Amino acid sequence: KLGYLTAAIALGGAMASTSAMAEPKLGVGFHGLIGGSTLAGAEGRYWMDDQVGAAVNVAYGNVEVDADGSSAVETDLMSVGLKGLYALQNNANSRMYAALELGYFEVDDDGLIYGGTGGGTLDGFSVMPAFGTEFNLSGLPELGFKWEVGYRYMSAESDPDGADNNADIDLQGINVTL
Repeated sequence: KLGYLTAAIALGGAMASTSAMAEPKLGVGFHGLIGGSTLAGAEGRYWMDDQVGAAVNVAYGNVEVDADGSSAVETDLMSVGLKGLYALQNNANSRMYAALELGYFEVDDDGLIYGGTGGGTLDGFSVMPAFGTEFNLSGLPELGFKWEVGYRYMSAESDPDGADNNADIDLQGINVTL
């Protein structure tokens, strides 16, 4: 069982070339996720060539959780995600791409989500297909900015007191990442 986790998205900065992005590139930057709730974290991104890349992100934030009709509770969420990237168009200082992110997350229960008295965690997985673009400054190609928009599906189940329960987490739905 992973300890901290799921999803999210980032600044694909730290690019090191003024060419049309022909050689492998590594970027590390801020990962901000906006979708009902807001998460902040970091993302590492690696483009193996002009077309194919991968990214890993880690995020933390406060989300609203509603479990099987109980009132919504604000709690902490930690996530990690792995994203495949495919460039649809490359220009000298920009790239448009399609992405598919798979993630794992944990939500602190603290006994609040299901009205119980014990603490613990609620965990699950997420899937997010997305489209995005990244831009590198022409005078400073090592600095880049990125945004993505996609639809995040999150699944979380727990069985407190032996009963199956589903949770609705506020990040499910349309997400924008910076």
